Amino acid sequence: MKSKKRGQYKKCLICGSIFYAHRYKIKEGNAKYCSIKCSGKGRIGYDPWNKGVKGIHLSPETEWKKGIIPKGAVLFGKGQNYYCPPEKRLTGIKHFAWKGDEANQKTIHSWIKRHFGKAKVCEKCGSINSIGWANKYHTYKRKIEDWMQLCLSCHRKYDIKNNNYKGGIIGFNEA
Repeated sequence: MKSKKRGQYKKCLICGSIFYAHRYKIKEGNAKYCSIKCSGKGRIGYDPWNKGVKGIHLSPETEWKKGIIPKGAVLFGKGQNYYCPPEKRLTGIKHFAWKGDEANQKTIHSWIKRHFGKAKVCEKCGSINSIGWANKYHTYKRKIEDWMQLCLSCHRKYDIKNNNYKGGIIGFNEA
């Protein structure tokens, strides 16, 4: 019966003994040593990649793949493993996915909160609890004149009065 072995017999570079190497090990170029002991002896004289580095580190390639980004870098996309310096980032109208006033209601609410800050005091009743940005004319433009700060209760009353209440208020469940 014919043998099913597909590898080759090789000679160890350190001790000179003959050992069997699998085909995939030969293709990778890893079929040089007969054992881990000989492999370790073969590395004598080579400097490790992390020599002189303090603390626990992964190799630079692994840190890049895992998203451990260099200090001071800014993420270029949510969940991405690469970064872009702040001066090269495309934001606002320059960004390829910018929709302008065609963006949905929740997106414009978050944009207003990001650019004009968190709402602090209700303009109707003066409350400081559960405050959010409310759109005055329900046109959802990115202008501060089109927005007012209202508490949850006043926001709901305002929307009911203007026939725009749909059962939920956007912008209040975000901390």
